[in-house]
Amino acid sequence: MSSDKDILVEEVISHYLQGSTIKEIAVVPPGSQDGKLVAIVVPDLDHFRKTGETDIHGEVEWEMAFLSQQLPPEKRIGDFVLTN
Repeated sequence: MSSDKDILVEEVISHYLQGSTIKEIAVVPPGSQDGKLVAIVVPDLDHFRKTGETDIHGEVEWEMAFLSQQLPPEKRIGDFVLTN
């Protein structure tokens, strides 16, 4: 049985995976960071190799901010960390 938080997280993951800089993403359900969603992001290093971009954190941050504009506030990621 899925909870509302599980459904919310799945919707958010699906939305952010549209980004070309994001290979994988895990989202921590709201409630643990002042109600903000927090994400662990695996960047798409193949994308960065192809484009020659070296500011991985900055590019992922920009793309996540862009994608966030298309979501209501409760579905926006408030903070993230990169990992491989």
